[in-house]
Amino acid sequence: MAPEAHITEGPLAFKMLGIFGREIQHIYRDSAQRMIVFVNMLSSKFFSLLTFAAAAVAQGFPKDPFFIVNTESELVFEAEYRSSDSEVLIALSERDANNGAQIWTYTEGRGFLKNQASGLVLEVPRTDGRVDYGTRLQVTAPRNETNDDLTQLWDYDAGAQHLFTLASESACVAWNNSFVYAVVDYCDPHDNDVQRWTFIDISV
Repeated sequence: MAPEAHITEGPLAFKMLGIFGREIQHIYRDSAQRMIVFVNMLSSKFFSLLTFAAAAVAQGFPKDPFFIVNTESELVFEAEYRSSDSEVLIALSERDANNGAQIWTYTEGRGFLKNQASGLVLEVPRTDGRVDYGTRLQVTAPRNETNDDLTQLWDYDAGAQHLFTLASESACVAWNNSFVYAVVDYCDPHDNDVQRWTFIDISV
């Protein structure tokens, strides 16, 4: 005849239950701490990547107000206002430190080039959803870049001295000497001074 099974009762059972409970609590606490460390590491990595990306975009743009100068002509960007036209195009003019239409700032972390006089930002208009070479630059009200097509966001290649839109990295800003306006054109890999730009602090 098989022996009867006995259920542990009394103080010993409570003691065993307490030990088991403490072990479970220790395992849970250790796992939670490991998860917190892991999440913090991921957050730190993600923040570092965002910081690096923002710094990469901002590289080459001055922090203080500046002129955008064509190296060949030494003319500067100017937001040209014409009462007969709602468009505000970018002309190339002689530098004038008292003319706010020639002064620009770069919005770090966003990519806008903002005109001081108007508060508007530089843009290359799209044609049927594309950036066409030869399109004249203009200034317009800033839009939310996360929901837009990047035509208001800009970067600068300091080595080639190319200023280009993030909407098309093959579309560089050029000086159209026939009309004395700034346009976008196919980025020339060779030294082409009409596509070379530099920034001069307004105090110079």
